[in-house]
Amino acid sequence: MRDFYRMIREQVLTFYDEEIWQLVIDILNEIPIGIILDERIFVVHGGIVRPDLQIEEIRHIQRGIDMEETSTVEEKLMVSLLWAETSEENGIIVDEKRGHVFGPDITDKFLQNNNLELIVRAHSYHKLGSYESHEGRVITIHSAPDFNEEEIHYGAFMNVNSADREMHIKRFQAVRRPIAIDWQKL
Repeated sequence: MRDFYRMIREQVLTFYDEEIWQLVIDILNEIPIGIILDERIFVVHGGIVRPDLQIEEIRHIQRGIDMEETSTVEEKLMVSLLWAETSEENGIIVDEKRGHVFGPDITDKFLQNNNLELIVRAHSYHKLGSYESHEGRVITIHSAPDFNEEEIHYGAFMNVNSADREMHIKRFQAVRRPIAIDWQKL
């Protein structure tokens, strides 16, 4: 995990300076690790790391840690929640490069223990912008499509309507250059 953190830091510093890197860290320290949406959906960047994980544990994680020097159980839990991956194999695998990889049985137990119905996560790229795993109990949404001349790639976002409990995933196609929006004219 430390190698991954260092790699991202180096990528940011390739284009920006240390001050911008610190701003990124400051922003990340203010963003919630996960949220409960509509009292039934757990939204997180990465995923879950063990079946007995309770939402209260996540709520009590102290923020402002140095991701390069994680040492406490709480700090390691936060890093794992941010970078966990799904697998269609049951159980949990801890991979040195990928971090925690969780299977459908872990999802089932986590959802049941926390009285939830669904996990929505990001982190993993998919050329269609989103995909379902764990028999539809995990939905991965990737909002940053990769532009490729030879193949169409998509990003996606999800809209959840609390009134009728409907979820809508909207896909959008990657573009060569992002669209510039003049926010002052909106």
